[in-house]
This record gives sequence, C-alpha cells and structure tokens, in this order.
Amino acid sequence: MSSKKNEGILAPTIIVALIVLFDIATVIAAVLVLTAVLPGFSVLIILIVTAAILVTSVLAIYVLRARIKEIRSGQEDDLSKY
Repeated sequence: MSSKKNEGILAPTIIVALIVLFDIATVIAAVLVLTAVLPGFSVLIILIVTAAILVTSVLAIYVLRARIKEIRSGQEDDLSKY
C-alpha cells in the first residue's frame, strides 16, 4: 500500500478512535452520574441511554470501514462525483 493511501486511512481511523473513546467515557460518566445522583433511577433508562450513545460508536466504525474500502479502491475524492 502506498504512503498516500496510508495517510488517507490514518486520519479517519484516528477520528473514529477518538469518537469511540469519547462515547465510552460518556457512557461511563452517564452511568456513574445517574446511579450516584439518582440511586433509585431505573435500570431500563440507564440501558437506553447507554445503548443510544453506543450506537454512534457502531455507526462510526461502519462508516470507517466503508471509507477505508473506498480509499483502497481508489475513490479518495468522493466530491469529484458531484
């Protein structure tokens, strides 16, 4: 793989890694805050909040895989199609 393709893959990978880390930190903080501030808070609501936040991580990874596939196939400039 050429150096240019590595550069094209590196930036999206770093951004998605940061998004996933932020989402994990947000879930941990939300669970800690919700259980500490409201001890009788419903477990169902905590699970819904956790699932909603983690869905963004799954979607970000899915989009990253699609982007890497595009870069490897030579479609580095998607805007040129429009």
